Amino acid sequence: MKAHRDMKYDRLSVKNLDQQFLNRIETGMNCAPFVSEAILEVVHEIFFPLINSPDNISHGKIRFSCISLSEGSSTPLVAAKQITVILTLDAGESDIEIRKISGVEEVRRERIIRLCTEAYNQGGLLTVEDLAYRILNTGERTIVRDLKKIRERGENPPLRSTIKDMGRTISHKTLIIKNWLKGDELSDLKRKYNHSFSAIENYINKFKRVIFLSHENKPIEQIAYLLKISIALAESYRDLWQAYSENALPHRKKEVLELIGATHATKKKERNV
Repeated sequence: MKAHRDMKYDRLSVKNLDQQFLNRIETGMNCAPFVSEAILEVVHEIFFPLINSPDNISHGKIRFSCISLSEGSSTPLVAAKQITVILTLDAGESDIEIRKISGVEEVRRERIIRLCTEAYNQGGLLTVEDLAYRILNTGERTIVRDLKKIRERGENPPLRSTIKDMGRTISHKTLIIKNWLKGDELSDLKRKYNHSFSAIENYINKFKRVIFLSHENKPIEQIAYLLKISIALAESYRDLWQAYSENALPHRKKEVLELIGATHATKKKERNV
C-alpha cells in the first residue's frame, strides 16, 4: 500500500513545467539528463526573476540588460556577463521642468547622468551605444557631445568606458587628479565621478609615484611598467604636473613634493652613514 502511494506521489511530482521542459530538451535535442538539468538551472537564473516578480515597475521605468560591473575591460561584449537593471527613462514632472527651463538637450543630458548612475548602483554599466541606439534613440555623436558638456561642468557619468578605462577615456583619471590638486576631497571626487574611495586613492598614489619616478629621470616606459599603468596614462600624469603644479593648492603640492624630499633625505642619510 505504501509503495503504491509513493508511486502516485512520484507521478504527481513530475507533472510540472520543469519536467515538461526537461522532457522536451532531452527528446527534442537528444540531451543527456545532466545537460538538460544544467540548461534548466540557467533558465531559472535568467528568466525566473522576471517571471516570478510582481510587475511593480513604476511609470517611466524600464528593465534593461547591460554589462555587469564585475566584467573586466578585456572581456569581449559577446562573452561578458550581463545583468538586468531597472532604469528611469522618464522622471515625469522633473524632466518636464528641466525641459521648460533649459530645453530638450538638457533633459537628455540629465537622463544620461540618471541612467548611467542607476545602472552603476545596481551593478551594471551602460555604454555610449546603449544610450544612443537602445535607450535614447539618437546618434552616437549626440551622446558624445552631451558627455563632453556634462564633463565640462564637473560631472562624469559612470559609463563602461570610463569606469573600465577603455578606448580614449583615460582622461577621466587625469581629471580626477586635476581636481584633487585644486582641493577636492575624496568624498567630492567620489560624488562627481562615481568611483570608489579605494580607486581614487589608488589614482592619487600612482600619480605621486609617477611624479617621483619622473623626478628620478626614469624613462616613461619604465615608469609605466613599474606602476602597471599604460604609457599614455603615465605621460598624462607627468604632463599634468608640469602644466599645473604651480596652480595646485599649497597643501596638495606639498604632499607630492614631500614624497620626493623624503626619499632624497633617506638616500642622503644612507650615504653619510
